[in-house]
Amino acid sequence: MCAHVTDAKTGEIFFSQKSWKEYESVLGHVKHDCLSDPQGVNLYHKDENSPIRCIRGTSQLECFHAHIRNIFKGYHYNVESSILMVAKFIHGLNHDRSAERGLIDESYRYIYDGWLVEERQTLGKS
Repeated sequence: MCAHVTDAKTGEIFFSQKSWKEYESVLGHVKHDCLSDPQGVNLYHKDENSPIRCIRGTSQLECFHAHIRNIFKGYHYNVESSILMVAKFIHGLNHDRSAERGLIDESYRYIYDGWLVEERQTLGKS
């Protein structure tokens, strides 16, 4: 199917031997139902806080992925723009978490521009 597709700029094959090994590994998990809910077991229920909850719980990573999906509401992003958008989101997330944990002063919580933080710190010293 797409085994021998090449990059128009570099001429390199998209799917290296390493990529195919990874693909086979994931496919093995799919074939053995490692990624599916067990048959006959209802893992989902409704509660007051959320329309549907899973008894396995929700990880922080799932929440992170939900935010990432919201960043890319359109389909027309080049690689550079995508990387910048994700980097900006992660910077803001880390910044907020640092404020929550007291690693940075709370007054800087919603100031994501490093230059502004530095300027405020400099003004505060004088």
